[in-house]
Amino acid sequence: MKHSAENRGIKGSHGADAVDPTSLLTEDCDVLLPAALGGVINK
Repeated sequence: MKHSAENRGIKGSHGADAVDPTSLLTEDCDVLLPAALGGVINK
């Protein structure tokens, strides 16, 4: 939360890897939680 507040987002957070947003829904995973505000996921 501190990193997010100081950097206006989570990009560059320690221990995290960036993911290309265009391939996000095609990544191999065990669980996918499309948790977003209404109207954000539209395809």
